[in-house]
Amino acid sequence: MLDYEYINVLAEILLDETCSEKERKLRFELVKKIQGRAQYYLERGFLPQVVEAFFAEKMEGISKVFTQKDAELFLKPSIPQVQYGDITTPNRPFYSEAEELMLWAETSYRGPLVPAGNKRYQELFQKIMPKEAAFL
Repeated sequence: MLDYEYINVLAEILLDETCSEKERKLRFELVKKIQGRAQYYLERGFLPQVVEAFFAEKMEGISKVFTQKDAELFLKPSIPQVQYGDITTPNRPFYSEAEELMLWAETSYRGPLVPAGNKRYQELFQKIMPKEAAFL
């Protein structure tokens, strides 16, 4: 399914008559990098539906990338903010909750999560994988 989404996005960029050649080249480069990150997540053993959700979330914003600064924000990993013990989602364009979920999962392998992190991990799991979460 990821390959289908990848090809579909490339076709959309290619056929987009509203962007310049410079923007088109930049977007192609970004799609390739995000597809590589998605492949990395698959190789790490993350569930395909979560990886596909990450890719889809990122690709929703690809048409909003116009400059190198936009590209840097687009590629930035979706790391939550911690303020005063609370965990919040940064108010940033191109943020992917599915990627945040995978980062929480990766962090949980290294040791127990703090209570706020565990709560956020559960919230994201229930939001992104509601059928699977029903069994918990």
